[in-house]
Amino acid sequence: MEWKKQVGIFSLSIVISLLPCVFACSNAGPASQNSTVTSPSLVTIKDIFDGKADNKRVKIVGQYLGWAPCDVKKNQTVMLTRSDWVLSDGHRCIFVTGGIPKLMNPVQNSGKKLCIIADVHKVEGRYILFFRHECVIPAPKE
Repeated sequence: MEWKKQVGIFSLSIVISLLPCVFACSNAGPASQNSTVTSPSLVTIKDIFDGKADNKRVKIVGQYLGWAPCDVKKNQTVMLTRSDWVLSDGHRCIFVTGGIPKLMNPVQNSGKKLCIIADVHKVEGRYILFFRHECVIPAPKE
């Protein structure tokens, strides 16, 4: 009977410790106008290769090339897994890991314009994007 009390107290302490997260997560709606939350900066593959986005979450627009080859000798990128896919700006390419965007097929959607939010990381001196989610393609500046 004593062990049941200890387990019950332990379970209650876990629930109490998680309450702040539950309330914070349930109230995490759209950012208010006074919020200091900023969206990721729009960068290019060139910006990434120039070291301007190291260890940052970024927004990037490019052509989805799926599993097309990317010349790692010409580009400063690295493939981590066999399921990594390629994003290109027409001149350079970079590998993206962490899943494939919805509605994209690694073989059939090659060349389709795509906007993603991703984290920039450097592995063995070469860059790779860790895919987070898709985003709306920004309107062209006038």
